[in-house]
Amino acid sequence: MKSALIALAAAVLIAAASALPAYWVGDEHGAARVQQAWDTDTKSRATAALEETNTSRIKEQGHANSVTRAVDDFHAVQAPAAADGAARIADAERLQRAAEGRAARVPRYVQGRRS
Repeated sequence: MKSALIALAAAVLIAAASALPAYWVGDEHGAARVQQAWDTDTKSRATAALEETNTSRIKEQGHANSVTRAVDDFHAVQAPAAADGAARIADAERLQRAAEGRAARVPRYVQGRRS
């Protein structure tokens, strides 16, 4: 019986020893697959980040251009609008002075009777 147990133990040791190199080869192959998947994922993430950066840069340039155009349009319209506003104020002041001048020419007693 001892010899059978020794033979069985020897068979188990021989089987384990023969399977060990196959395990290391399989393990290295698995590690290579994991590394390859990692590298592919890293590359795809870097590409996506670069595309997002480029997209953001293009949007930023478009926004800056539209803001610059809006400011330029505002300044182009502001001068004529300011001139128009000044002309309206001058007309209002002229009309006010004319009305005050007419009111000053009317005698006080006439103003008192009518009110």
